[in-house]
Amino acid sequence: RTEIIGLPVGQYQVHVATTLNVQTSEPVLLFASITYALVPPPDVVDFRVRQHPNGARVFTWRLAGPTVPPDVRGYELRFAAGSRAATIAEWDAARFLRRTVQQQIGTNQPVRNGTYTFFCRAVDSSGLLSNGVASVTVTLAPPVPG
Repeated sequence: RTEIIGLPVGQYQVHVATTLNVQTSEPVLLFASITYALVPPPDVVDFRVRQHPNGARVFTWRLAGPTVPPDVRGYELRFAAGSRAATIAEWDAARFLRRTVQQQIGTNQPVRNGTYTFFCRAVDSSGLLSNGVASVTVTLAPPVPG
């Protein structure tokens, strides 16, 4: 048995030969597909929150890198009251807000006026979260009557 570690998701051609005692067989060409990798997805960058006058918030972000890897399945957002650091410990302590497959969402989930830190991480098909935690701290104002 042989393990090949670190290959990215994709299609590969593999030549395989067996050895018994001192004799080696002719190589056989096989085709292999790696459909997932046990490496976390890229980090979320450019994470922003915009509050509309009616109180709704729009979250936007993108992944680091030129393309979204095929095994990225979505994004998880969390929040905590106050100004917080972008750390795994703060992420773990934060309250779940939403999971989405889009890189922009809007929400009017009620939260009190005040300062909050929102967090975002990418999630892949095997459930791994991106290593980095993207965060943004904003002060939410009361909705403007309209």
